[in-house]
Amino acid sequence: MHAGGKLEQLPCVSIGVPVRNGEAYLDRALASLLAQDFTDFEVLICDNVSTDRTVAIADAWAAKDSRVKVFRNEVNIGAERNFSRVFTLARGRYFRWAAHDDLIDPQYLGRCVAALESAPDAVLSNSWVNIIDDQDRVIGFYDGGVAGAYSTDIAERFAALVLSRHLCTDLFGVIRTDALRKTQLLGPYFGADRALLAELGLLGRFVHVPAPLFSNREHSGRSSRSLGLWRTEGGLPSLVLLSDYQHAVSTHVSDRRTRLACRVTLLRWWASNWNFARVIAEMITRVHPPFEKVVHRLKLRFYGSMPQVQWLSSRDR
Repeated sequence: MHAGGKLEQLPCVSIGVPVRNGEAYLDRALASLLAQDFTDFEVLICDNVSTDRTVAIADAWAAKDSRVKVFRNEVNIGAERNFSRVFTLARGRYFRWAAHDDLIDPQYLGRCVAALESAPDAVLSNSWVNIIDDQDRVIGFYDGGVAGAYSTDIAERFAALVLSRHLCTDLFGVIRTDALRKTQLLGPYFGADRALLAELGLLGRFVHVPAPLFSNREHSGRSSRSLGLWRTEGGLPSLVLLSDYQHAVSTHVSDRRTRLACRVTLLRWWASNWNFARVIAEMITRVHPPFEKVVHRLKLRFYGSMPQVQWLSSRDR
């Protein structure tokens, strides 16, 4: 409440930016957020004890735009807990996580919010995705990869999100805050984004704006390459992921037939994307950590880097 006794008007969208040592791209990312045609939003930057110029960049933007608020952790709480913390600060009806190294088109927020407003049964909206390099050049295109998540059928959405090899870029879509509060958020393990998206899929369908308004940056320093940031606590990553899938089904699916269909999907999960072999590899890695690099090389050899992306040739860029 303001000093004059008037109720504070809450923003429509809260944008959370969890960041640690993001000085290389943060300025560009914040500029793209604040250049939106849709203006009813707040930007919440949660710094996880950066040792570079991240805080100075964030403070400079906060001084220029009252919609920007900067929060600092006193100690390093880890990547996933920083994601969760910035969400707890949100006040908007909708919420969006924004990576410090990604960009969005000026129309992004407005069109995603409009898509959700026109689809009351949807919990998440995102656009198609351009893949960009460290110089903001478009080098590839990704259409989201989870068309089944648009379905009105709960079991079909769950199967699409659990069994497909999607890139999890929808984690950075616009999400209904009330729906996100019903989830476990991100667990402390590599792959927790898949569990969160599957849980959201149980709560409602996804909608996509058919235009590449979100630019996801591919570069050597991106956090998804830093497995140490998402180190698993209490078990093998794939088994913890499976446990989170099971918990989500038990928590959110009351219809017996739908629950059975989701559990059949989890049986199929073992044979999809080499998950059975992945569990064995994780067991070996737990005893012999260098084996993790061998697994990564094999993955790149057989699948390549992000095979879901339509890469542009150098001539087309």
